[in-house]
Amino acid sequence: MAADKPQAGASAPLPEFGTAESWEAARSIAGLVGNVPNSFSTCIRFLRTDFEQNKGELARGTKFYLTRLLKSASVASPLYFAAMTYRPEEFESLGGDASAIMEVFSPDELATLLSLVYLFRSVKKGCDAEEWKFIEETIIPQVDICGLMGDVIPAIGLSNATLVAGIRPLAQALLLGVKKKEYVTYRRSLKKSGAHSDFTQEIEVWGCTHAQVASIMVQPIGLGRTVSEQLSVGLLPVPQGGESKDALGMRVVGQWLEAILKTGKEPQIAHRVEFYPEGRDIEQFLLRANTIRQVGSRYKWLTQGKETLTSETAPSMFKAPKSSAGATASAPEDVGAVDAETPAITDEDLKKLEE
Repeated sequence: MAADKPQAGASAPLPEFGTAESWEAARSIAGLVGNVPNSFSTCIRFLRTDFEQNKGELARGTKFYLTRLLKSASVASPLYFAAMTYRPEEFESLGGDASAIMEVFSPDELATLLSLVYLFRSVKKGCDAEEWKFIEETIIPQVDICGLMGDVIPAIGLSNATLVAGIRPLAQALLLGVKKKEYVTYRRSLKKSGAHSDFTQEIEVWGCTHAQVASIMVQPIGLGRTVSEQLSVGLLPVPQGGESKDALGMRVVGQWLEAILKTGKEPQIAHRVEFYPEGRDIEQFLLRANTIRQVGSRYKWLTQGKETLTSETAPSMFKAPKSSAGATASAPEDVGAVDAETPAITDEDLKKLEE
């Protein structure tokens, strides 16, 4: 029997949530992303395996696939600017090149960043141009703020924080592809309320929630079942009981983000101490978060493409490899001091990635 529909903001069970019909609707909507190139899904899957089973060390096969991707400026560009956004000092101390990208981020972080790059571009291609402007205005500062948040709350981490900030608006954007008029009304109601979602309205209009759509989106990209299950629970507005630490942390990300966007301050709620930064860290984080909130993101890393990665904007990415110090700077489609013998991503896969 279907559950009674709760009043807005209530903590009662979500209407029709988790039914076979709702998951079928979510699968249909998530399918709008299309097929993911093997060069991406394999690399991301290997990165997740290294994180979960290889103590965070990049295996030889992972390095091979990651090097292939980083040889393309279309991939290297957003990751370069992500490093400059989140960890500029450490990144530059490592040399600021493609090899440094593989060092400054952990395998799970690289998996998430690559996933967001691909999904961001894929969803954009199929999205209404006028509505995409609002989506991009939402996702860019939120991903930046949450990435910084993850770095000052290790129990959450950059990977889960950026994933929540990025996948939520991208999953909601797919709703636009099904019912545009209803989506516009939904977007405006969220802006008015200051909330990041309304699950009751989503189920009533689309037959599923964006949390379900998001949890399906991440599977073919290579993030796997574990991340999928964490998202399906962590993006829900209220605890469902028996949650993993990562799922709980994902919900905390949403609470922090909503509070910062509304007030510029931390959320006034009780949560585990591990999900709260230390005094000095919180001050620095809120300062940087409010700068982004008020004046926007500096690098807008998720929007960057091959045309923005140049010897002027990213000189360290064009320096000659250490083995050939006298060589001239590499061309944009073969950047950084990465293994010269590793083949680059195929032209076919690049076409699927590039705008």
